[in-house]
Amino acid sequence: MLQGKRRLKKDKSLHNVKIALFAGFLIFMFLAVALILLYFFYIGSAEYINPLSINKNSPKIKIEDMLSGSNIEITRSVIGREELIEVELKDGGKVIFSTKKDLKKQITSLQLMLSRLTIEGKRLKILDFRYDNPVVSFY
Repeated sequence: MLQGKRRLKKDKSLHNVKIALFAGFLIFMFLAVALILLYFFYIGSAEYINPLSINKNSPKIKIEDMLSGSNIEITRSVIGREELIEVELKDGGKVIFSTKKDLKKQITSLQLMLSRLTIEGKRLKILDFRYDNPVVSFY
């Protein structure tokens, strides 16, 4: 009779071990599936953020877009101070725009000036729009 009780205790302890192993396996599988889903949905679609944000409303980008729309080719543009932007033309001239004045008027004036200088055969060195009357220097 005593041997029968011992066997039942051994069977129960073996049964408890099996249940514990099965529960551990289920928890492991649940965590593995959760990590895989996390990887594919969150980490897999991560976008990289540019540390230098591009401000679409900055005067520099507006001037570059307006100049390309006006068929004026530039090599580079630099923001000097808050109120001026320096642009180097492909022909070698330098144009200084004022951000305090209307950019469209300045670009229209630049187009007119470039067409007149082309007709006269002069090369532009510097054109400065910061003043009431544009300042022009030639080579």
